[in-house]
Amino acid sequence: MHSQKENMCKLLLILGRSPILKDEVLNELTMQIYRFSQMLQDTVRCEQDLDPCKFENIYYIFSVCETVLKDECKLPHSVIPDSVLVRLQQTLEDSLLHISNMFPLFAHYVWKLGGMIEFLKRQV
Repeated sequence: MHSQKENMCKLLLILGRSPILKDEVLNELTMQIYRFSQMLQDTVRCEQDLDPCKFENIYYIFSVCETVLKDECKLPHSVIPDSVLVRLQQTLEDSLLHISNMFPLFAHYVWKLGGMIEFLKRQV
């Protein structure tokens, strides 16, 4: 099972490194993070059990997003438009509402990605 997830990550990295697809891949990854945060909020609000497989899967998404952003940080000038970076950062910030205390690892990763986006915004 992990091999399949790792292969999917490799595919997403290939797509995310493409200058043509990078914006869309990052947008979709951050939207998945946001959707997962909504699920976390619902889990807390309704006192439901959290599916550990879903929690594990989000870290694959974090990993791909982080790698694409790290690659972008190494470039002399970011190729991601500022408007896209602002949208990505806002989506990540919105994902933290009401869950950072209950899910500190999730929050830490979101803050880490937000810091990378902030660095890229200064490069544009």
